Amino acid sequence: MANRMAKLDELLSAISLEYSNIANDANSMAMQNQKGYEFQINQHISELQSIRNKIFELELTHKKMKQSYEEEINRLKLDINQRDNQILNLRSAAPNGHQILHQPPQPTIQMHMSPPTIPIAAQPTIHNTNNRLMNVQQQQQQQQHILPNINPIL
Repeated sequence: MANRMAKLDELLSAISLEYSNIANDANSMAMQNQKGYEFQINQHISELQSIRNKIFELELTHKKMKQSYEEEINRLKLDINQRDNQILNLRSAAPNGHQILHQPPQPTIQMHMSPPTIPIAAQPTIHNTNNRLMNVQQQQQQQQHILPNINPIL
């Protein structure tokens, strides 16, 4: 009987030891899964932060471009008003009996506002090109004064 009790104690100890080993394995697997999930969560948080930063940069770029276009539009409106005033002044200054021949309007380059498709790093090049284009147009306008041709009626 004592032999059976010792054998039973030995078997129960083996079962207890096996149970402890399985519980430790389960806990280590749970810790690994938790670490894996934490790693994935941190990666997603990092990715979301990166997306947020990109959106912020795009919003800033959009505001700058919008402001630039609005300034250009206001400048062009002012230019148009000044030209209209010059034309009205020239018409009113023309003596009676003389005819003013109108020159056809100069072609203008229209810039369409569209979302940027060029990387932000390339924008200074575009800005410089636009500035050069505007300088050329201004030089052409200065060379072709908006003075009407006055022909006396004979």
